[in-house]
Amino acid sequence: MKSFSSFVSPSKFMALTLILFLSASTSARHFEKFFHVEGGPQYMYYFAKIKVGSPGADQSAIIDTGSDTLAFPCDYCSGTDCGTHQDPRFYSKNSKTFTFLMNCSQRIFFHSHQVCQFTKSYAEGSSLLGFLAEDYIKFKNARRVNDPKLVKLNSLMQKDMRVKAEFGCTTKETGLFKTQYADGILGLDTGSTLIESIEKENSQTVPKVFSFGLCFHNSGGIMSVDLRKKFQPDEKIAMLNKHVNQYVNPIVVPYTDDNNYYEILVSHFELDNVAIPVPPINMMIDSGTTFTHFPTSYLNKILRQLNAYCKANKDKCGRLGEPNFKEDSCLELKQPDEHYKTEHDLLASFPDIKIHLAKSSRPYILHPKNYFYKEYDDNPNPDSIRICLALKGEEEGRIILGAFSMIDHYFYFDRKSKQIKIFVENCFLRTQKLLKKERVLAEVFEPIEINEDIYKYVFLAVGSIALAVWLFKRKKTKLIIENTQSPLNAQ
Repeated sequence: MKSFSSFVSPSKFMALTLILFLSASTSARHFEKFFHVEGGPQYMYYFAKIKVGSPGADQSAIIDTGSDTLAFPCDYCSGTDCGTHQDPRFYSKNSKTFTFLMNCSQRIFFHSHQVCQFTKSYAEGSSLLGFLAEDYIKFKNARRVNDPKLVKLNSLMQKDMRVKAEFGCTTKETGLFKTQYADGILGLDTGSTLIESIEKENSQTVPKVFSFGLCFHNSGGIMSVDLRKKFQPDEKIAMLNKHVNQYVNPIVVPYTDDNNYYEILVSHFELDNVAIPVPPINMMIDSGTTFTHFPTSYLNKILRQLNAYCKANKDKCGRLGEPNFKEDSCLELKQPDEHYKTEHDLLASFPDIKIHLAKSSRPYILHPKNYFYKEYDDNPNPDSIRICLALKGEEEGRIILGAFSMIDHYFYFDRKSKQIKIFVENCFLRTQKLLKKERVLAEVFEPIEINEDIYKYVFLAVGSIALAVWLFKRKKTKLIIENTQSPLNAQ
C-alpha cells in the first residue's frame, strides 16, 4: 500500500493544509458563490446558465425577481408550440434523475403520464403552459481554476451548488417567450419554488436561509448566492467578495413581500435639488422587467421637471433647442459631433433623478445610464447611436424598478433580515475581477455549508498526518546522521 508521503509531496501537503485551514477559519455561517450573467440592452433582459438533469444539459433562464417559477421548454413541446432558443429543448428522457411532480390536488393525463399542470401569465402579455417536474439543477460555477491539482479537491468540496428542485416543463409558449434568445425564466421572488427547494435540501440539521445578489452592467453581470443559518448571527458578511464595510453609504431598507414581491416604500422624487412631491407608493424590484414603470401621473411629474431643467440649461440635455421629453422619446447621436464624442458624453449632460425611500436617509439615484438605454440594430450604422428613455407610464398602484435602472448597483436580496441592500458598484469591473482572475483559495470555499463537527475531524486527521510525517522525517534524518558518524563508515 502506498504511504501518504509517496503521493503527496511536502509542499503540496502544506498547500492543501493551508487551504483547509483557511476555509475552516472562514465563517461557517456565510458562503458566497458567483455566477456569470449574460444580457443587457442588446437582449433587453439578463439571464444565467444552469445545468439540468443527470447528465446535466445546458439551459438559460431570465433572472426574474418578480415571479416564482423556474421554467423552460422540454422535449414534450412539439412543433412550433415553443420557439427556437439558445439551447436545445431539455430532453427529459435522457436524464436518469428526471421525475414527474405529483403533489398537486388535480392531475391530468399527458402523453400517458399523470402530471400536475402549470400555467403562468406575465405582465407584458406572454404566457407559459406545461407540467411540473423535478430534477437536479446546478448553477454553473463561473470562476476559473486552471490548477489540475485542485480539480479533485474542488469536486469533494462541491464547488457547484446542485439541488433537486421543482421546475416547469414548458409545452407551449406565447408572446415574447416564443422569440426570446434565452430558453426560459428563473423566478426568484419570495415564493420561489427553486429557493424553497434549496432551503429545504440544506436545512435537514439546521434551518438555512438562501439570499442572492445581482450586479448588472451593459453587457452582462454577476449573480451571487449564499446560505446562512436562519437563527444564528452572521460571523462574516461579504458582498461580492468584499467586506461589507468596504462599501460607502449603502442603502439598507426593509422590504414587504405582499403578493410575493420585493417592495420598498418611496416617499418622493428629486431632480436638480428640486423636490417632486408625490403620494407615498411602493416600488417593486423586478429584474425580469426591462424598463422602470410608473403610474402615469408620477411619470408626468418627473418628465415635467426634466423638461424644465433642460430648458433652463441650454448647454445640457444634448443641447436641444426645445426639449420635450415623453416616455417614448429617443435621441440620435451622429458623428462627427463637436460636443459629444460618445454616448457616455451625451448621457453625462443629463441630471440625476433621486428616488427618496421612506425608511432610508439615502436616496436611490437613477443616473442617466439608468433611465436611458442604447437601442441595438441588426445592421448598425457605426457613425450613429440611438438612445431612448427607459421610463414608462400606465402602471397602476406601484412603481416597478426594472433591470436597466439597476445597472451599476449591487442589489442584495437579504432574505434572512428581509432587507434590500443596495451598493454603488462598477459592475463591469467587479465582474471582470471576480470571474476572470484566478482565486485559488477562494475557489475551494463550497457554497453549501459544511457542518462544524466535520471541520473538527478534518483538523484532527490533517494534524495527525502532519505530525506523523514530521516525526517520520525527523527519525529518518537522525538515522542518516548517526550512520554517517558511525566508525564503520569512517574509512
